[in-house]
Amino acid sequence: SAFFTTLLPYLLKIIIDYSAHEYNFFLNIQLPFNFLYLLVLAYATAWLVNELCHWTQNIFSAYLMVDFKGALIFAGLKNYLNLKKDEQDQIEAGTVISDLARGSSAFGEINLTLLLHLGPIIFQLAMIFAVLFTTISLVFSISFLLIAIIIFLVSFHINKTSSSLFDAMYQKDNQVNSHLIHQISNSYEIKVKNAVPFQLSKFNETLNLSITTAKDRNKKIGLLMISQL
Repeated sequence: SAFFTTLLPYLLKIIIDYSAHEYNFFLNIQLPFNFLYLLVLAYATAWLVNELCHWTQNIFSAYLMVDFKGALIFAGLKNYLNLKKDEQDQIEAGTVISDLARGSSAFGEINLTLLLHLGPIIFQLAMIFAVLFTTISLVFSISFLLIAIIIFLVSFHINKTSSSLFDAMYQKDNQVNSHLIHQISNSYEIKVKNAVPFQLSKFNETLNLSITTAKDRNKKIGLLMISQL
């Protein structure tokens, strides 16, 4: 997939150059103009293979993601059940469920990034370097790589800064989930004590605080992403 993604724009450049009679083949071979159709056919074939690779990768990614998430959820429940009773009592059910859901998604994303994104990106950079070196110059290709590395470092710094903003949102989400589970688990007692309006009022305060925090953090994260542009 990385190979064909890099190949496509290069093939398009060759087609444009050849149609303008500016492409020089090795050994000064002069090919007829009909050769342009062969190049177009090559581009169409490369595009088709690229799309097939892309969607095959998506299927493979979905398989891996489900496996990663399932493995972490199973391991998390196993670790929880192996805790002592007094340790379990200190952990709220809502917190466990929320952390397992977010943790399993994050675990899957990290592994997919390492397996299906980071490796292909390095491969693509190597191909782009080779293409720029052969079509333009060595200085241009080195400059391109240096700028790409600088942009990566800036993006990494911004993402690291934005990740800290999620902590407050996760904490408020855990409070909402814990409060919700508590209300549902004690619904009969709440009804008997005629405390429905009071409990709804308390839950509404927790919910509004979570909403306010989420809006504030998302605004800051959005501004960081805009600064990255």
